[in-house]
Amino acid sequence: GARVIHLLDCPIFRTRSSDSPYPPDMATVDAAYFYSAWNQGIAAVLQRYNYDIYHTSDFHGALAPLYLLPYTMPLVLTLHNAEYQGNYPLVDASQTKRLQCIFNLPGEVCQEYS
Repeated sequence: GARVIHLLDCPIFRTRSSDSPYPPDMATVDAAYFYSAWNQGIAAVLQRYNYDIYHTSDFHGALAPLYLLPYTMPLVLTLHNAEYQGNYPLVDASQTKRLQCIFNLPGEVCQEYS
């Protein structure tokens, strides 16, 4: 069958280069905005084309299925580099709330899947 390639475009993605496609420090607010846009874009593609399975590499796209809830789909997550885990230090409730706002996910979803 024919292969289909979907390209995501967002102004925040254009701040990166082909030599350095990801934010350099994964635990910053800027990186959180980058991955929020990335995962929400992926979720929109998954929802529009109704795929049977979703495969992603590392944590970069692992949140996308959460934007589809309550609909669920099989996910294959391949981990290549444990150094880039997408950990964000959450010291208090205000930081947790801020991350929920950045990622546009309800608190109960964050609690259940964290």
